[in-house]
Amino acid sequence: MGEGFVGRADELAAIAALLESCRREKRVGVLLLIGEPGIGKSRLLDEAERAQRNDAIVRFAGYEPEAAVPLAAAAPLLRRLAAASEDRTLLGLLDPAAETGGLDAIRIFESVHRRLARMQPMALFVDDLQWVDPVSVALCHYLVRAAESSTRGLALIVASRPSPVVDRFATSLASALGDGTGARTLHLSPLDRAAGVRFVESRSEGIDRREAVDLWERAGGSPFWLDVLTQARGHAGDVGEVVAARVQGLTADATALLTTLAILGRPSDPMELERLLEWPPERRATATDELVLRGLCVIDGRVRLAHDLIRSVVVARTEPTNRRRLHAHIATVLERDAAGDAAGLLAVLEHRAAAGSFDADLALRVLQSPQRRLIGSDGVRRISASARELDDRAMRTRVDQAAAALAEELGDQELALDRWSAVARATTDQGTAARAEFGAALAAYHLGRQDASRRWLVASRARTHRPPDLDIASDALEARILLWLEHRTDEGRTVALRGVERGRQATLGADVAIELRAAHLDALIAAWEAAIQSEHVDEVLALADEALEASRAMGLREEIEARAMIGMALEYAADQREAAQIYRQVLDDAWRAVLPVEAVDVGYRLAAVLVDILELDDAHRVGTETERLAARAGDQGRVRDRTRLVTYQLAMMTSDWQAAVDAVLAAGADEPDPHYRLRYHLAAAVWLARLGVRGDEALDHAREALRLAAEAGCIACARDTDVEVVEVFARFDRLVDARDALARWDAVGRPSWVESEWQRRRAGILVAAADGSEAIDLTAALTSLRDEADGQGLVLDALWTELDTGRLLATRDRAGAAAGYRRAAERADAAGARTLRRLADQGLRALGERTWKRGPAAGADDGLDALSDREREVAELVASGASNPEIAARLFLSRKTVEHHVSNALAKLGLHSRTELATIVGRHGPRPDDTDGAPPP
Repeated sequence: MGEGFVGRADELAAIAALLESCRREKRVGVLLLIGEPGIGKSRLLDEAERAQRNDAIVRFAGYEPEAAVPLAAAAPLLRRLAAASEDRTLLGLLDPAAETGGLDAIRIFESVHRRLARMQPMALFVDDLQWVDPVSVALCHYLVRAAESSTRGLALIVASRPSPVVDRFATSLASALGDGTGARTLHLSPLDRAAGVRFVESRSEGIDRREAVDLWERAGGSPFWLDVLTQARGHAGDVGEVVAARVQGLTADATALLTTLAILGRPSDPMELERLLEWPPERRATATDELVLRGLCVIDGRVRLAHDLIRSVVVARTEPTNRRRLHAHIATVLERDAAGDAAGLLAVLEHRAAAGSFDADLALRVLQSPQRRLIGSDGVRRISASARELDDRAMRTRVDQAAAALAEELGDQELALDRWSAVARATTDQGTAARAEFGAALAAYHLGRQDASRRWLVASRARTHRPPDLDIASDALEARILLWLEHRTDEGRTVALRGVERGRQATLGADVAIELRAAHLDALIAAWEAAIQSEHVDEVLALADEALEASRAMGLREEIEARAMIGMALEYAADQREAAQIYRQVLDDAWRAVLPVEAVDVGYRLAAVLVDILELDDAHRVGTETERLAARAGDQGRVRDRTRLVTYQLAMMTSDWQAAVDAVLAAGADEPDPHYRLRYHLAAAVWLARLGVRGDEALDHAREALRLAAEAGCIACARDTDVEVVEVFARFDRLVDARDALARWDAVGRPSWVESEWQRRRAGILVAAADGSEAIDLTAALTSLRDEADGQGLVLDALWTELDTGRLLATRDRAGAAAGYRRAAERADAAGARTLRRLADQGLRALGERTWKRGPAAGADDGLDALSDREREVAELVASGASNPEIAARLFLSRKTVEHHVSNALAKLGLHSRTELATIVGRHGPRPDDTDGAPPP
């Protein structure tokens, strides 16, 4: 089909419309083109790309023999992007010899996204999806999610044969993008009679119309068959006969090249073909030209067969012995080229299997290569399944052991548990069995299977010959079982510290094995987690420092994680500004090193600390960027506590607090771990209490948080919850409950975080004030609290203390109360915390203080400029569909005041209804300086 394009006008129009819509509306759109072999899917994509006449389309395609080879489909695109990358980051990640801090698919995906974001393509075309390898499919998903979360337009056009693969693909895309971005499907039909005749006439000048119609009927409207039959007139309509006719008379070189391309199963560049055939360039070029003239091959930078149906026929016509010989020869050549490239080695393994043998040594090279993570769980399963056919039990066990270790790295805990269990059952070596049983215990722990994890760990510890690193690693794992599954904090800390001491002793000398260093670092992290749970303040920073030192002998990823631990330790020590500085540096380094998972974790932590120090614009920027990264890369953070709530907290302070409270409760409903679920209830309870609204609901959430803290069995969670619910109970006059919570906090009698001690003093003051106690000087106590909070970088807490100063002094010292509210209003204004500013204004109004500047006098302008700031704000909420009671709750105004502002706005603008007011406001849009929504990233 080398001549002009015929037919498919509707399909081309649909592609063009989607491209334009996605570009104009900056949205993601998906179009699936489904058709049988030979219906013209690839040619349709070619024509759609040609019609755009620009470089705004990127593309990859699947090939059947490489359907299991990771990134095989996307390889040409990756090479193109890597060659064009100014900073060479992507090229480094693709280099199997590069020291990149541990390669996995997510790092390549993120690098590709960044490169494409600079190129700003309008579309991604994927051909023959039914044969695209799983890692390339995952890359496709990643790019779509990235475009969606970045509000950057991208059209995804996918061509495929009917297949369960395309159904799963469409379903997963719908799940990732939501209901609003469903994929549209076009089923490609055969060319109709008129288009079919034009097609034949364009390829055979002077053909009789009756013969053209006959060819169309024999081809069933299939463009491929029309092309084949037109060029092979006089032959029967069997593709095998047509290909045989074209092959007949080929030189021996052309036949060898054709067969090699068919067995290879994918396009090949000229240099690779020369290595495969062991020919000089001139000989290869002559054979290639001959195949192109016969319509069997096409050259588009690489040499490829004109259609996959031709490949199928050539493979079927190749004698089986010759097929196996060619597969073996191709494997040998590709193995020389692959070096440490896991994807290339897996392709070699596939060719070896097609040649009739499973190469166990090669399988081990794949499973242990620097790029091993790229093969994914599917690749591990394929290799494990093939290894079961090995007669050599020892070699089979070695392959299973490597497969289990890789599954563990990939986070596929079910697969890791299955393979480690198989190794433990098969091996007779005590050390191997001990390591396999430990691996099974670790996988079971990650799956939350407490009994199974303990059972496997006990079996591993009982082995007489254990590698020395396993004693340290086993202590770390047992500590985590105690901490996170059994909620026995003190026992977990004791075991973790035992592992740390063992690690210190084992790593004293020179030339320490990497396994010992890794186990020591793991024990340090487990002990650090235990110190956080048990509130051993001094240990947290000391263990983080020691973990950082240990990580420097490990790698970039480990060092970044350890530096983030330092930042978290500073948080707990109430040195928020220093913590923010550490987090900024770590985030920058994780970003430059293309470590998206680590960047997500530290990005959320930085955003949370920026909220603490009341740098809300920066917090929103970091939080937004982190959410976008998490949307495409995932969020695998282990210690996420309050940082899970940072985006909701920002929304509460800067925009619609009611919607934010509803959103935080909806998010918490899906959290399975009581350690974390209680945070959502606690956040809602404290926020509602501070606003003084929905009291019964706030109390219910406080009690649910207490229940979950007890279920979690964590001392730190319980103490945090107790000290925070005191505020909720005190504000709603539940003083018995408040005192009980304070008593529980005091009864623990252990060291606590600086911020927790501050919160304890604050809680006591709130209870005393609610009780009407005259024993304390409220002004002095609140001033001292505020100054301490400022000194520790807890600027948000200082602002809330100013608001409490206004509230608690209102009936005792009106001037002092007004001063507190005004200071709070100034802080809130400077930070952009509009909700807190409104709360301060509400307090000032209750004291009879003026809080809002008047706008221009009525009649000064017949547009919206005639409205005061408050009237304009109310009018915009009317336009959003809010009722007067909803506006009153959001702005902390009385309903009567809202009615007054609405009436004034209508009068000034000469309008008669809220509908007219909404229309005018909607036409003008929000004020340019409006900050009610989220600030731009």
